[in-house]
Amino acid sequence: MAESNSSNSSNSNSNSNRGPIDWQTGLRHINQRAGHVLQTSQWSDCSFTVGTENNQKTLHGHRLILAMSSPVFEAMFFGGMPEKNDKPVEILDVQPEAFTALLQYIYTDEINLRSFDQVCEIYYY
Repeated sequence: MAESNSSNSSNSNSNSNRGPIDWQTGLRHINQRAGHVLQTSQWSDCSFTVGTENNQKTLHGHRLILAMSSPVFEAMFFGGMPEKNDKPVEILDVQPEAFTALLQYIYTDEINLRSFDQVCEIYYY
């Protein structure tokens, strides 16, 4: 249970879900550190609303990491008409589980697809 304590500084509160301040030293490889910032949403600067209306989820990401990994994301965030607002990017034709698997692969080089349908849903990205 997370409770607010007026004697805590705002920095200690903001790190409470991320682990220790020096978390980087415990993660030896870049894919481990990238997986950490994906899992915790630390420093995220974009979000996605994915899935159909009855199965929708908001997922967070990092424009630079995504653009380095995909020409679609590069065009989305840094192309001629990049997404500039703070509203989530809507990707309604991909289910949350498939998009989560795509993000996991981009950030960690690990893939866990449970069906051929998931492969088809994320192929474009």
